[in-house]
This record gives sequence, structure tokens and C-alpha cells, in this order.
Amino acid sequence: MFALLFQMQLAASSCVMVGVQGAGLQWSVFMPRGCTLIEIAWPSNYWRFYYHTQVQPYGITHYGLRGSPRINWAAYEQKLRSGRKVIDEHFR
Repeated sequence: MFALLFQMQLAASSCVMVGVQGAGLQWSVFMPRGCTLIEIAWPSNYWRFYYHTQVQPYGITHYGLRGSPRINWAAYEQKLRSGRKVIDEHFR
């Protein structure tokens, strides 16, 4: 219960929230009027933006940012299975 209250208070005291699309962005409805939510959809060709209709009634501005990552999944899997350290720069 404490964690939920803390998250609500954190959102209520924030004026900008940025995050990858997911349930955590629901906390944005507790932000004060006039604040901004930036929703990142990843990968952009599979996802659409969800939160613009949910936050606008609360006076929150919504921006959608489309991500277009380039990841070498075979190299990622090989590193992961071998137990070696995975660093993002290796897969671009």
C-alpha cells in the first residue's frame, strides 16, 4: 500500500513524465493540469499511442515519440547465453 501511495504522490508532484508505453504511464492522470506526458512507442511499426485520450480530460498535454531501434538479436542472444556482459553498443 505504501508503494502505491508513494507512486501517486510522485506523479502528483511531477510536471513532466516520460516513459515507454506501458501500464506505468497510467500514473500520469495524477499530474497537475498543464503538465506533459511523453509516451514512447517501441517498436513504432507495431504500437500506437494510447494515453492521449486518457490524459487530455485532466488538462495534461500528450506527445507521442516513435522509437525505431536497430538491434542485432542474434548477437544479443549469443552474449546472453554465454553469460558475457551485454552492452547496448554491441548490437547497433
